[in-house]
This record gives sequence, structure tokens and C-alpha cells, in this order.
Amino acid sequence: MDRVLLREEFPTDHQRQQRLNEQQDGRSVVNADHTANLYRVDEVLSALQKAVRRSHVPDALYWAAELDRSGYHRALMQRLVLIGSEDVSLGAPALPLRMR
Repeated sequence: MDRVLLREEFPTDHQRQQRLNEQQDGRSVVNADHTANLYRVDEVLSALQKAVRRSHVPDALYWAAELDRSGYHRALMQRLVLIGSEDVSLGAPALPLRMR
């Protein structure tokens, strides 16, 4: 069974600060596949899609804002179009075409 990916499962502020300190010390490097708050982009996109599908508005808005403020606008829009085409298309077949 597919479980909901909650915000609480991601790194705490302390863990994110620790990663930033390690990065500054040269001990580890966070690659470009992380958001501004050091969440993995693929996990954020997945969490966004799950939140939308489960009609959990606060989490969906949180993850959309995380992608937006991290500069992943294109990935955010692509995922929203994907959600629209997969989940909404049966009730309103022309809607995904209007989203472009």
C-alpha cells in the first residue's frame, strides 16, 4: 500500500543546518537535486502529487511553495499538468489541454 509522505519525515531544521555546516566545511556537497531547504526534489514532487490526490490542501500548498521558492517552477508546472491529465481527465477531458 502506498503511504503518505508527510513533512515530518523530511529533515528537521537542525539536520538541515548540520548539512549546510558540512557543506561549508567541504565534508559533503548537496547537489542540484535539492530544494532551498535541502529536501530532495524527487521526494517533494512525489509528496506534492500524493497530497493533491488525497485532497490534503495544506501539504500540497507547502510542497508547491517549496518547489517555487527553490526555483523549480518548470518541474512544478509539469507535475501539475501530469496530475491534471492523470486524475482530472476522466471528469473533464479537455482540462489538461487548457492548462498549457
